[in-house]
Amino acid sequence: MTLNDAQRKQVEENMGLVGKVIKDRVHGVTAKGIRALRLMADGYTAREIGEQMGASANNVTAWVSRARRYLREIGRYCI
Repeated sequence: MTLNDAQRKQVEENMGLVGKVIKDRVHGVTAKGIRALRLMADGYTAREIGEQMGASANNVTAWVSRARRYLREIGRYCI
């Protein structure tokens, strides 16, 4: 599925709102994982993210796993 410009803009706005809510409620390892997920979406590897965040690629992978689990859980309550 390809999004047109208006749809892409709407998705970006919605993600910004979701990001603000999550940022206010999430701390620690889960917050690091969400930040890492955003960087992965921009094309960075776990190793590159680890270099930026001062951690190993394995730590980044663990953070991302925890963040995904958290996002799945809150997603269940959003529907």
